[in-house]
Amino acid sequence: MFSGIIEKTCNVKKLDLSSNPIRLYIDYNKHQLSLGDSVAVNGTCLTVSSIENHIVMFELSSETIEKTNLGLLTNKSMVNIELPLTLNKLISGHLVSGHIDTVVEIVSIKTDGECLNIVIQMTEAMRPFIVQKGSITVDGVSLTVNKITDSTIDLMIIPHTFKNTTMKYYKEGQTVNIELDYIAKYIVNMSNINDN
Repeated sequence: MFSGIIEKTCNVKKLDLSSNPIRLYIDYNKHQLSLGDSVAVNGTCLTVSSIENHIVMFELSSETIEKTNLGLLTNKSMVNIELPLTLNKLISGHLVSGHIDTVVEIVSIKTDGECLNIVIQMTEAMRPFIVQKGSITVDGVSLTVNKITDSTIDLMIIPHTFKNTTMKYYKEGQTVNIELDYIAKYIVNMSNINDN
């Protein structure tokens, strides 16, 4: 489990699309990771497969490539990194599983004073799990839903989040990972069971 509070951003060294499974190499530049550890990379829970000096390698399944934006990374990409929650760690965001539900495009990016207003697509499949002032995870970042329209979600990015995540590199039309609210998914699922 994660909280959606990004701990650092890291540079992608290589995405080896020729290997099976596909291998993602990240310059972690710290030595606190061990083989088998879970790490959220752009909100996607991955397992550390190897560590050589400060380069950490993750193996990506075909499901991961299909459901996330990780297959679009290049050696110029920066990614958001979060380590799992521990029993003594504050949950400053919301409960995040690291399992990406879908990817959507950024519709618009505008400055609002010192904040950033980002509007992303909302699909029909996402709609039951989105409520105004509820939680959503974008590339691993826990955010509050500001406004909702028929086809978009409006998000406000505070200066701290902008400076400490990959959101400072965002461009309109870019694809982002979405994890819907963990608790909302269970509530909607239970409601559907009770309706049947």
